[in-house]
Amino acid sequence: MDVWTGGRAVVELLKVERVRHMFGIVGATFLDVLDTLYDDSSVEYINVRHEQAAAFMADGLARVTDRPGVCLVTSGPGATNLITGVAAAYVAHSPVVVLVGGIALDHYQKDAFQEFDLVNMFRPVTKLALQINKPERIPELLRGALRTAMSGRPGPVFVEIPRDVLSGKMSPVAALAPEEYRVTHPQPPHADAVREAVRRLRQAKRPLLLVGGGATRAGAGELVVQLSERCVMPMITAYGRNDAVPNAHPLYLGPPRTRRSAGSGRRLSAGRPHPGRGLAAPSIADASVAAWRGRVSSTPSRPPRHPARLTRSGRLSRGYS
Repeated sequence: MDVWTGGRAVVELLKVERVRHMFGIVGATFLDVLDTLYDDSSVEYINVRHEQAAAFMADGLARVTDRPGVCLVTSGPGATNLITGVAAAYVAHSPVVVLVGGIALDHYQKDAFQEFDLVNMFRPVTKLALQINKPERIPELLRGALRTAMSGRPGPVFVEIPRDVLSGKMSPVAALAPEEYRVTHPQPPHADAVREAVRRLRQAKRPLLLVGGGATRAGAGELVVQLSERCVMPMITAYGRNDAVPNAHPLYLGPPRTRRSAGSGRRLSAGRPHPGRGLAAPSIADASVAAWRGRVSSTPSRPPRHPARLTRSGRLSRGYS
């Protein structure tokens, strides 16, 4: 009967999720995983110069493939160096799976070499942080971590597996397709949430559509544009999600900026009075809506300009009326 190590179980479970690359720096605490990868060319371990780069690379891969991005590092500073990259994945809702080969179980709570409370350290920047303390629990808990990372709003997870658990022996794991232990299709929104959104849109005087990564992951870009056109509602995109809608669309204003909208070169204004001068010109959003309505009615028109004026910062500014 074939006997697996905990390290081989980890690799086999990741292969089911179509993981083809792992990022990190080689360490002695997860040699059983590397031994498996040496004989299995379907998963490549990419050695980096610094663990932070491994986290960012896993994050980037997860964003463009919609698959788990995996980084595998050793204990102590190998794990703590990941924090910044994992925090970035957490903010961006990116399904990064952080695997750490921990120190041996009998060394915990003894002030051992490279002993840190990594689970509590990573908990604020992950959806789930846990430690696996038995080889036979690797399939259950790693699948649970993958389910957490990929379900609902995606996000990073942290799994620490001590080196003696990775080298421990266990029975082979039955292959389960991802759809057998997690949801693999987009969930429809709740009917009450849809009705509430419609109610608020009807009451809104100047609605603005903020489009983010959820629309991209669901492949709903065309539906978002249809909603924008039907409601004559300008669109902006969340940070790093400029590809969520066609950038050339007349109702697209660009990503939000503190002072200026991308590509417009003019200040975004909500029509509030500006200090030092009277009522501000209506916003670029209003200009886009007017342009769109004019395009639909086939009566092209251009909003008249205000005369050039100096802003408080001394820059030359032109506004639309």
